Amino acid sequence: MQTTRVLRFGGMLIGGIVSSLLLAAFILPPLLDWNEYRSNVEKAAKNLLNMELKIDGDLEIRLLPVPTVLVNDMRLLSSSKDKNIATAGSLDVALSAMALLSGNVEVSHLTLGAAKVSLIQSHSGDWAVEGFSFGESDAEFSGFQFDDLRIENSLVTLIQSDGTVTDVSGLALNIDGMIPQGPINWTGNATINAVAITLSGRFEPLLNGTDNSIKLRADFADSTTELNGTLAGADFEGRLTVVSPSAALYEQALYKIMRQRASTQLPTEPLEIDARLNLTESKGSIETKRLMLGSTSARAEATLLGKDKQHFTARLAIGTVNLDEWQYLQPEKIDSINSNKQKNNSNLFGNIEVTVDAISWHGEAVRQIDLALGLNGETVNLTTLQALVPGGGTLS
Repeated sequence: MQTTRVLRFGGMLIGGIVSSLLLAAFILPPLLDWNEYRSNVEKAAKNLLNMELKIDGDLEIRLLPVPTVLVNDMRLLSSSKDKNIATAGSLDVALSAMALLSGNVEVSHLTLGAAKVSLIQSHSGDWAVEGFSFGESDAEFSGFQFDDLRIENSLVTLIQSDGTVTDVSGLALNIDGMIPQGPINWTGNATINAVAITLSGRFEPLLNGTDNSIKLRADFADSTTELNGTLAGADFEGRLTVVSPSAALYEQALYKIMRQRASTQLPTEPLEIDARLNLTESKGSIETKRLMLGSTSARAEATLLGKDKQHFTARLAIGTVNLDEWQYLQPEKIDSINSNKQKNNSNLFGNIEVTVDAISWHGEAVRQIDLALGLNGETVNLTTLQALVPGGGTLS
């Protein structure tokens, strides 16, 4: 499972480096200038990690009063030694003396500063650390317990399969738990495409030994997004909730994070979403339990079928829509929205069925609206429309 593999890389990297430094600390004579023994530590790390570790800065190891490792400017190199897999400006590690006396390695405190790593997505959708390959020893890695793991001012670069690059900058996390197996808890913050985000979550294995529960919370644009559910391999089933004081601001921030231009112009009214998600390799579905936009309530069901999620079907039932809430949409803005839609390179095919109780505007209302839309790549076709117009007439 891709999430565990990325966590395993982090645990292997940090744990291997710490173990190498501890090994050197007990073998090499005390009270030395540790910088003279960087090559010894690098060799020990290579034996444990099967990767090249380079320490370009200062190295210091203290055994008393608490076993502590201090390292500046580290680089983890690819097997060809021509590219950095990961770098870190500083590493500060404190270990549990009691655990060491019993023959175990337990990190009581670890701070990793100014780290940089890239995650790359394959065409199958899996994520991995760029330049790193898991070998046969991967399955033997038992993990490390971290009581206080801190990541400060770091950078994670996400490279999607289509070449889109997203930088998660200024990353600061406080983590505790067993990496990679879990349970793991984290809180922190980061900036993605100039959007400030506060993060928290928990990752925990379930009793069946194969599935994991995951809880994620992200706060941005004065809004809260939460995802809770179960991971079974690459499949996810769970609940999505969104609470925002402004649908417009939430949409703009979300599309900015995704490096996309917003395809609609939502009103500045409050937004609430409570939905069930079911995502597998060949199918994705969502069913809302609560959907509120301003004073308008709705229910929605949608399904994406196919490995590339290209076939789309949806049903949307909407209550009364008050267009007075949308009056900020001037004609030129509507033209801009339509222009953006025409430029959208969509590969969706399918249909959408929509029912609306009423659409009111300046005291008048169109009622009992039923319509069907057909999606054919970039084209959206209105296939059916029926409604009761003011005065008792019928539109079809």
